Amino acid sequence: MIRTWLLIVGMVVFWIVFWAVYQKAHPARHPETTISFSGDKADLFAHVFIMIFLSVFALASGVGGYLAMTFTQGLTFNFNQPIWDALKAKMWFANLFVVLAVGLGIGFLASAFLTPVLTQAGVSSELAGFLPIMVSLGIIQLLFVWVLLWAPLEKRVIARRLAALGITPEQLKTGIYLGLSDPDQRSMSKRFAAIEEDIGMLWIAPDRLIYYGDTRQMNITREQLISVERLVDGRSTTALSGTAHVILNFHTPDGVLHRVRLHTEGVLTMGGKRAAMESLNARIEAWRGSRAPVGTLIG
Repeated sequence: MIRTWLLIVGMVVFWIVFWAVYQKAHPARHPETTISFSGDKADLFAHVFIMIFLSVFALASGVGGYLAMTFTQGLTFNFNQPIWDALKAKMWFANLFVVLAVGLGIGFLASAFLTPVLTQAGVSSELAGFLPIMVSLGIIQLLFVWVLLWAPLEKRVIARRLAALGITPEQLKTGIYLGLSDPDQRSMSKRFAAIEEDIGMLWIAPDRLIYYGDTRQMNITREQLISVERLVDGRSTTALSGTAHVILNFHTPDGVLHRVRLHTEGVLTMGGKRAAMESLNARIEAWRGSRAPVGTLIG
């Protein structure tokens, strides 16, 4: 994911530099396209009106798409069967649409007022119209690396899926929203939509860690837990906040060894994810070192 965002930022910077260099090298190629907003107030008004109209349309599309995705649980209507594999692909495309629509909306609004200013400053009409939109897109892309749009959707989906599996509302209140992934998985194809392979909830019960998810369940006693690691995933956007994921090494009663990486879900910012991960680690370490009840057992 982090490589994807770096690629997006790199492309924005590339096109901005390309247009700047091109216009400097060919200043007289298209003199007929130069617009003088100061000479014609009708042109200026038309430009502002069109850009504001496009801005409102793009922003409404992005916000509308986001609300529709969130309040329909990612267009998911049957929670009696596994939903995560299909949902995370839909979330990837929805994120692309929403971020692009919001970025364009902000860009068109910026263009409405900055393009005439840039044109009067001597910038070519093509670059003056292009620059505010591309810069706005880049800023919005970077903003939504840190602000996690789909945190509310994650919580709604987890609650609905676990309710379908028989988890009561009272039990849902005591759980920790959590995702799981394989820390040894190196295939980038698995990271196309989301790193998490499963999402659900973790309960820290007096004598065990209990996880209920979309397709997976875990029941880990102190005797089965071998060790707890902390590791930053350099290929995930969580690395931007310095988040060191908790990794559990444990064996099942039949002696099979497992290694699973934990992801905190339903958190609105990268900074919040880091804080949530630190809190999760502290609670697990406290549980390992004490036999006092610290959670609610799922019967």
